[in-house]
Amino acid sequence: KRDGTIMQLTAENVKANHAGRGMGDVLARMKADRPIKGNATAAGKVTANGSLIGVSFINDGLGEDIPQEQMDAAVTLCAYLCLTNGFSPFTRVIGHKEWSSRKVDPSFDMSEFRAMVAHEANIAKPEIKLPAEPEDGLVPFPGVLKKGSRSAAVKFVQERIGATPDGIFGGRTKAKLVAWQKANGLVPDGICGRRTWSRLQLKREDIVQPAFY
Repeated sequence: KRDGTIMQLTAENVKANHAGRGMGDVLARMKADRPIKGNATAAGKVTANGSLIGVSFINDGLGEDIPQEQMDAAVTLCAYLCLTNGFSPFTRVIGHKEWSSRKVDPSFDMSEFRAMVAHEANIAKPEIKLPAEPEDGLVPFPGVLKKGSRSAAVKFVQERIGATPDGIFGGRTKAKLVAWQKANGLVPDGICGRRTWSRLQLKREDIVQPAFY
């Protein structure tokens, strides 16, 4: 609201019709965590109501002023959503006019808004440390892989157990893994945990692609 009150308009499991149709490449950039490029150049045909969280200002949408209380509340809310969902403000916070040329709002500068959200969320670029190379030449455990997992690590497991190496851990991959676990004296749960990964004996020289952690 214009006094800074934040209202939740839909339940958590309800899709709201707030974004409408917009540009597919804009949505793709957001999902790939690539920076927003600016105002949309076309109306777009892709719907994003099920992909985006809608934050609406009580405003005429035609350039009406934004009270400071309302702006502060919007910044705080977006920072909260970024923190709780693991979003980067610079790639996941977008304005209507950046989504579709059909939209003329918001009237304020979105680059400045994203900077305020990032400051509020106190998001800093983390220092990334790569794991030490193992002396035995084996690929370190990348974490539990199970049905629904998608990664290069899944592909390497599939290659070793005779499943289709598409990097997608589906029902057929699980069945293949269960059979492989039985044949190798492991608990046949269809989950590639630390013990199963260790038994696979994947070596660095077997890996063609870069690290996949």
